[in-house]
Amino acid sequence: MIKDPEMTDKNGRKLLWSPWFRIIVERFLAPLWWKDLKLTLGTDQFVDGKIHRFDCSEEHFGGAGHAGPWLSKLEKTRAQEESKQEKKKTVDEY
Repeated sequence: MIKDPEMTDKNGRKLLWSPWFRIIVERFLAPLWWKDLKLTLGTDQFVDGKIHRFDCSEEHFGGAGHAGPWLSKLEKTRAQEESKQEKKKTVDEY
């Protein structure tokens, strides 16, 4: 995981990570993919067919574009709608 956003390269220069790259590393690379890279590259074990939406971290909220959490809210709403549809489908089947 990128625990230290102030990491430096071998020449002492600060490494800059985009907020989305940091999220991908923390959610996918570090806990899943790097543990068994051969499995990751050679199989579809970690392919779930979903589009993963996530907002940048809070430290990047604000700015000229007034960034804030919206994708996570959108994802929550989508998941609630899917749940409602599944319940309705189950009821309709009986």
